[in-house]
Amino acid sequence: MNNPNIATRKKRPPDNAYIQELEADLAALREKAESFESLVMDSPIGVYRTTPDGHILMANQALAEMMGYETVEELKKRNVTEHGYAVEHYRDLFKKEIEEKGSVRGFESLWRRKDGSIMFIREYGRVVRDSAGKVLYYEGTIEDISDRVKTETLLKESIRQINRTFNELVETLSEAMNFRDPYTADHEKRVAALSQALVLEMGHSEGFANILRTAALLHDIGKIYVPAELLSRPGTLRREELELLKMHAEAGWEILKNVSFDQPIAEIVHQHHEKLDGSGYPQGLKGPEIMLEARILSVADIVEAHSSHRPYRPAVPIEEVLTDVEAMATAGKLDADVVAACTRLFREKGFVFP
Repeated sequence: MNNPNIATRKKRPPDNAYIQELEADLAALREKAESFESLVMDSPIGVYRTTPDGHILMANQALAEMMGYETVEELKKRNVTEHGYAVEHYRDLFKKEIEEKGSVRGFESLWRRKDGSIMFIREYGRVVRDSAGKVLYYEGTIEDISDRVKTETLLKESIRQINRTFNELVETLSEAMNFRDPYTADHEKRVAALSQALVLEMGHSEGFANILRTAALLHDIGKIYVPAELLSRPGTLRREELELLKMHAEAGWEILKNVSFDQPIAEIVHQHHEKLDGSGYPQGLKGPEIMLEARILSVADIVEAHSSHRPYRPAVPIEEVLTDVEAMATAGKLDADVVAACTRLFREKGFVFP
């Protein structure tokens, strides 16, 4: 049997309170939307929404001015693909990344302004798709980082100039030693070349090799305090003269210790005549007390000096020199790994001094 209440029941219209509640919610949403739109449009950072083929759907005034346009309407007449990216390759990279990953963060590229000038930009964006996964548009922000890039470029150039000046100064100091001790002319350069080669042969970095180059070019700078007649005198030096000559390692450290090198160049110079068994000078250091840089420089110094002509003796054949340093390594005076790398360079890889 049918229920008479159901048959006679009519659909009740919403009451006024419910309608007022809905209207209040809509007003709040409208206010939030307007507030968000105002926030976007007034943002000092460029904001955009574009189709995948580059048509601008939305942009704010900051982006228009950044691109050199007076109004957003003028900007929207342009296509990003044709009038935005200065290099088409950047647009291709951007599309590939944003569609594969769904977003880009900190994407940097070159854009072209209305007047044709180039600016560096950093971009954050995301891709928006429909329910079927089709790309509807890209949206995101663009920041002009041209000033930062210019500053970084100038800073890098300043650093390069400082490095050039530093290297020229080191070279000049090394050349000055040639006037002081003409019989060992270019000794420092040859030791520097072997030191760099040893570092690379041992598997260390180019940066480490450059440290050794600098130390090698300056390792005998302390000889400016040694009387010139001792440096060029033929024949064997007396004991007291030899002790005076040994002072050059300490003197070199005194000269360089207050120079603001990035690396301990002064200490390498100080230690380059030390021996692992403690028989070296000036500090009598042993084993791990001696820096690896100084161990490398020591081997390079000995090999170059012994294989070169001196007023008090002829040059020693390189094979004899290599045999001598191998014996010194076996006796615990020189670093065996450094000596092994040195013998490989000469015997297997054909190293020759410049």
